[in-house]
This record gives sequence, C-alpha cells and structure tokens, in this order.
Amino acid sequence: NRDLNDSNGNHVDYRVRFHDINASNKVITALDINVTDNATTSHTDDILIQTVQTAIKGYFPKNLNGTMQTRLNMNYVREKDTTINPTTLTFVKYQVNCTNAGTDCTFNADLINNKTTKGVKDLNATIPIRHYYGRTHAPRTTITGTDGNVSIYYEVFCNGVTCNKALLQDGANSAYTDDPRWFVNTQHNTTSDGNISSVTQKNASVVTTNGAFVNSNGLTKVPLIYGTNANPAPRGYPYKATMENNASAWLIYNKYDANATTNEFEVEFVKPGGAWAGEHETNTTTDTNASQRTNRRVMW
Repeated sequence: NRDLNDSNGNHVDYRVRFHDINASNKVITALDINVTDNATTSHTDDILIQTVQTAIKGYFPKNLNGTMQTRLNMNYVREKDTTINPTTLTFVKYQVNCTNAGTDCTFNADLINNKTTKGVKDLNATIPIRHYYGRTHAPRTTITGTDGNVSIYYEVFCNGVTCNKALLQDGANSAYTDDPRWFVNTQHNTTSDGNISSVTQKNASVVTTNGAFVNSNGLTKVPLIYGTNANPAPRGYPYKATMENNASAWLIYNKYDANATTNEFEVEFVKPGGAWAGEHETNTTTDTNASQRTNRRVMW
C-alpha cells in the first residue's frame, strides 16, 4: 500500500530492490524494478517480481533445503532539485512468481523432480514505513567578533494541501526555522540518518571550523572562526562568507541545481562593541568607529 503525494503534483518513481541475505546482502540486480505511482490518493499496488533461472537458481543453498532468505527494499527516486511531501508505505503481502514457470524458473534440485521458484508470505504489517525528503539547513547567521557557533538543522519538507503534518516527527507541533515549508526533524540520528560531514568556506579559507561539532535535537552546532587566533579579522568588518555544508548525499537540496554536492549558507562577522550612531542638532556625534552592525537613531 502506498500513499504518495509530492509537492508539485507530480507522480513519484519508486525502485524495488531484491536482496539475497545469504550472500552478504547481495543485490540481485536483475530483479531491480522501477515502479511509477499513477494515483494522487492512497491505493494498493501489486508488484510482481519476475524471476528468471539464470538470476535466481544459484541462491537456493542446500543447507536451507531449497529455500531462500531475502530482503525487499523500496524507496522513491530522490532528485536534489525536487521536493516531496512525507509519504507512507505498508508491506501487506510478499509474493514472488514467475511468468513462464515451465521454461524460465524450473530447475532440477534432486535429479528426480523439477522445482519451480515461487513464494507467498502475508506480512500483516500494521505500522507503515514513512519516507521523508530531508535536507540540512543553516539560517543566515551574524557573529559578533571573530568566533561563534552556527546552528545547522536537519529538516523535513512538508507543504501545500497534500502536506500531512501528522507524519512529521513532532506532528502538528513541528517547528521550523526560517521557512514554513521545512520542519526540524528533532529525531534525526546523525549516525544512521546522515550528517553534515564537514563545513568549509566556498572559494576561500578565511573562515574555518574551530573545534568539535555538537549534535542535539535535530541540529548540529558548528564553531567557526574568522581568521586565526594569531591573525584575527584579516579582512576587517563586516565580513560576509558563503559556507558549504558537505552533507550526506540524501540531505542535499538545491532548487536550482540538480547536480549540487553541498548545501550553502551565509555567515557574517561584525565588529564587537558597537554604540549609538547619529547627529544631534548641536553637531555632536558619537564614536565614528562604531560597528557597522549597530542600532541607529535620528536626534531631532
């Protein structure tokens, strides 16, 4: 059973992958199947895995008495420039057949009787598998002085009339940072679900990381430093930098580049110790070296 809706009203391509557990989870590539969803609401699809003798006969070891232990994986094709709303998938029945049993899937197992590859198993699954379109994202950050932390969030896309917030990690209480279409995944596990890997400055190395990353509640805090301790603020203030987050491939999103390999974010370093800036009618002025990032007022 599949409940598939993407953000643009497009149908979602799914891929079914068949594994042989006994062969170190070897993927039986001949049995990869592409399935395209052709409905906009919940529905049931029967996916027939067609076996052929040359692809399957070597996977029935003698010690399992002619049986085969398998694993079936199913996921949609993820494009880096196309978002998809949360979807669910429920495995109800696992059925393997052969379209030409007499010619393609029959072989001799004991020199007496011919055997045919087939199998049916009711899975009785009650909990659907949820599929999400995720990304890493850092809101624009301003740092006073030469060093500070940037928060990079793990987010899930959900938008429009087909967005079912009940499928999100925090349900209706899910929070967002600076874009109401992307919600923080507070249950993201950086060990098993992907991580930000590393952070570097785009086309420069004036801004670098400055210590260990800290993971908690769907975000990673990354310490950055502008220049070095020996050479602070080498290009003055304010200084703006574009940073690249080298995240796991399935956490990369770029609306304008389907071949993107990083997620980008902006950070700005401003001079510390700013004060009021303005002019009184008596022509008195405040500190002319005030920070560029400061409160301003007009004195009447």
